[in-house]
Amino acid sequence: MKDLISIIVPVHNSSKYLNKCLDSILNQTYKHIEIIVIENGSTDNSLEILNNYKDKIKLEVLECSGLSQARNRGLELSKGEYIAFVDSDDIIEPNMIEELLNNIKETKSDLSCCDINEIHESTNKIVKRNEYPKELITKQEIHKNYIKFNFAIWNKLYKKEIIDKYKIEFPLNLKYEDIPFVLLYLSKCNKISKVNKYLYNYLVHSESEQTTVDKRIFDIIKILDLCLTFIDKKDLEDVYVRELTTYIIKTRTLKDKNIRKEFINEAYDKLNKNYPNWKKCNYLKSRSIFKKLIQSNKALTIIYTGLYSWLK
Repeated sequence: MKDLISIIVPVHNSSKYLNKCLDSILNQTYKHIEIIVIENGSTDNSLEILNNYKDKIKLEVLECSGLSQARNRGLELSKGEYIAFVDSDDIIEPNMIEELLNNIKETKSDLSCCDINEIHESTNKIVKRNEYPKELITKQEIHKNYIKFNFAIWNKLYKKEIIDKYKIEFPLNLKYEDIPFVLLYLSKCNKISKVNKYLYNYLVHSESEQTTVDKRIFDIIKILDLCLTFIDKKDLEDVYVRELTTYIIKTRTLKDKNIRKEFINEAYDKLNKNYPNWKKCNYLKSRSIFKKLIQSNKALTIIYTGLYSWLK
């Protein structure tokens, strides 16, 4: 259907935020959309809320099968030429879809993205998150600069034909599933464009994936190794180092010291195996002396994360 946009919204126990999310989508200035909502085993009253919107959305109810399964099912049901994803606790600006569509068509690009407002619920603090700093990115730039992209799934407009052609989907039963989906899609793009406006509002709260660190942290290693199967190894080095060293530091919030130590050991083993000279990569060169010192030294990391966890 010409210029139809499918907006996929996975829902799991998000009743507190769901009305505002759906209303922000329904109030878009661009109206040629279908809203595909996958209810994924909620135990709160999310389904009850969704039933109030049943004449305005396409609703499918799954058993509690995971975020990847929900998003993949949304892709299967989608009829649009373009795909957008919105998380059920987030809000999009009224002109987001129209702006991204106009941008992707005017530039004849394969992906359009926008900047992000990161809203911290506990403090009402808003952090401005910029996407790639250029308005137009060529294929060569994409492949050499994966690290400059935000791997979040939701501030972007995708072409369904590219997703279908390359069978791009979310890996099952793994956390951090956005990363391989976005990376694989980026690798297939000839041109990417950007709207320099903050059009996606991402809410950070106590249940957010960003704030939740548990034993699933090991999934980031599996995710990055999966990415190595379709991204040239040398092009992925900075991303691989950034993501692993970032999650190594995130273990400081883990109370289970055994899980923390096991992950740190495994992560550093992976870095040394896949990139023997990783301590000289461009990403670490861009870090402050203190951060570079901690991230590149396993002994110091163990001391730092253990001390932080104990103090907290």
